[in-house]
Amino acid sequence: MLDPIVDRLLPDGSAITTVIDDTLFKRAGRKVFGMFWHHDGAAKGPKPVGLGNC
Repeated sequence: MLDPIVDRLLPDGSAITTVIDDTLFKRAGRKVFGMFWHHDGAAKGPKPVGLGNC
């Protein structure tokens, strides 16, 4: 759906800036997709690693 919108609003060759949030969601359980040890940029302390998904 994004392609037609971009084609209408932006001229050819325009740069598109995207923002990605990599905040760690601290979730656990057998049915949580992508749950593993990840870098947590918002963690406090010397070890910014947490169990969850992003």
